[in-house]
Amino acid sequence: MRSTHACVPITACVAAACLALGCTIGPGVSQDPPWGSLRVLSSIDGTTRSSDCNRVGAKDLELGVYEGSTSVATVTAYCDAFEVAVELPEGDYDADVTLVDASSGAVSTTARLRALRVLAGTELTVEVDFPWSAILP
Repeated sequence: MRSTHACVPITACVAAACLALGCTIGPGVSQDPPWGSLRVLSSIDGTTRSSDCNRVGAKDLELGVYEGSTSVATVTAYCDAFEVAVELPEGDYDADVTLVDASSGAVSTTARLRALRVLAGTELTVEVDFPWSAILP
């Protein structure tokens, strides 16, 4: 006769670990929040010329996303792409957008985006322009 007593502690440990990580056990049941995305389109003094990225010394466009005072995402994209995007759970966020150099140092002032609402299954698109006056010396 085969004993199943040795499996009980292992199964209990796996279940406890799974619950601690926020997953659920059940047929087709998910507790994950619905997701949407935030897309930021940028420009330098109203244009999207890649030569302007070189002119101001910007390698990347950095997007920091916050829920209250908690950072939930930081993503970068090449400056000359003039856009950066991130997928987020449905919710309300603030974001900071900055042009940065190859060492991640700011070459522009930071554009602050407030009260952004990301809805499930949708893309929120926001435009940010960095006029010449926003470029750091």
